[in-house]
Order: sequence, then structure tokens, then C-alpha cells
Amino acid sequence: GGQVQPGNSTGLLNIAGNLTLLGTATTHFEIGGFTRGSLYDAIDVTGTATLAGTLQYSFLNGAYASLQSSDSFTLLGAASVAGAFGNIASGARLNSSDGVGSFQVDITGTNLTLSQFILSATTFIWSGGDLNTLGNVTPSLLVGNTLAAGASLAIATTADHTFSGQAVVNNGTMDWQAG
Repeated sequence: GGQVQPGNSTGLLNIAGNLTLLGTATTHFEIGGFTRGSLYDAIDVTGTATLAGTLQYSFLNGAYASLQSSDSFTLLGAASVAGAFGNIASGARLNSSDGVGSFQVDITGTNLTLSQFILSATTFIWSGGDLNTLGNVTPSLLVGNTLAAGASLAIATTADHTFSGQAVVNNGTMDWQAG
């Protein structure tokens, strides 16, 4: 099967006419911010978009660190939308391909939208200050300034951060989102 990735990093793919995805296709969107077509991938179709195959998304530059549950992303807009992805039903939650969280996927007669973001249990957002101080890390307190293997730490740029001493990541992921 083929892959549909709207941007080279992020971008807007405009299709004059119809889009038909095959059951073997993978459609992958990247989210790096809130501006449709430049900071997150999107597809616009002037005709009918017929969905099939696999839907995936991932984050660029730790963009999940600034997401609120009220944020939404219209990934596809069309004159009409038919079919469904094989891996996700409309109204269900889909995990990001990097495992840092999940969105609710909604497919309407004209749009494919991600909304209601929730961090995974192994993803933490550091809002500044000491990693061991309650309230500085969301959703929960990190123990001993370390992340377990497979965990992710995003650094929110809404506060100042001081890096001193030695950071232990233990094969987890630390993403930095510049602001």
C-alpha cells in the first residue's frame, strides 16, 4: 500500500477532484502547532474523499506540550467524506504513533477532525521549577528526577527552566518546543 503524507514536514495537500484511499494505504499527519497547513498537515479535497486504510499522526518538536483538551485539528476537508479508516471508528480515540497521547477522531460528512487530546500515562509535561515539586510536572510527580524507559518528557515554554546537575532520561524521550 501507499502512504499519504500531506507535507514535507508539515503542509497542505490540495486535491482538485476526488481522493480515494485504498485499504492498504497509510495516511499520516504531523502536528507541530496550531496553524492548519503550515504547522500541522492537512488535506483539502474539492470532491469526495473516500477513506480506507490506516490513519496515523505524530507530533513534531514536542508540540503536545502546549495542547489543551479543547484544541482541535481539522486534518481533512472535502465536499463530502465517505468510507472509514480500518484502524479507527469515528468517535473513538487514536493513540499517536509516538505514543505520547491520544485524540478523539471525528469523521463527519465533510471533515476529519482530531479533538479532546489526552496525555498517555507515560508522558509528562514540565512547566518549570524543580522536577520533584508537586504541581511542576503534569500529570504526576516524577520520582528522583528520572524518567522510566519508554516515558516522554515535554518541556512547556510558558515558564523559565534551569538545567543544572545531571539529567537522567533512561532511554525515554525529552522533547523541546521552542517558544
